[in-house]
Amino acid sequence: MIGSLFVPYGQSLGRTVRELERLAASCPHDFSGHSQETVSATLSRMKKRKLVAVNGPNKKAIWRITANGKRHFKEAENT
Repeated sequence: MIGSLFVPYGQSLGRTVRELERLAASCPHDFSGHSQETVSATLSRMKKRKLVAVNGPNKKAIWRITANGKRHFKEAENT
């Protein structure tokens, strides 16, 4: 789910969507029970902790994981 917010520079949206669908199929977590408010609050906290950054106006915003975020998630994966 979070990955859908990060489109690599120069990569088409269609390719990104296909990759995310493939990843979602193999993901052991079910996010369908989470409301839009929950996801929004989570992203807001991640932004405050500088794990993600956002650029652009609301409906066309581009979210990217920061170097700090990459370190954080790699460390969390290893524990």
